[in-house]
Amino acid sequence: MAGVGYFPNNLNPFEVEFHFEKRRDIQPQKIKLRFGKLDGIGQLVRYDIKKYPPNILSQRPTEDSDWAVVVELPPVNL
Repeated sequence: MAGVGYFPNNLNPFEVEFHFEKRRDIQPQKIKLRFGKLDGIGQLVRYDIKKYPPNILSQRPTEDSDWAVVVELPPVNL
């Protein structure tokens, strides 16, 4: 899943990636959360809500190293 959120006072892209061992599994083996785009010097890109570009989502990073935050969550045994 991918989208654009307002966190906490600027717009930024995010992604939630679910990894399943088998195609029909109900519980993911891991979940990867990504948030915020970094600029060329490692600072968070801040999209102003009043003048944001309409293509923030299409400009989201493609590599983990270009995201401000990347968190990998292990499976939870219920």
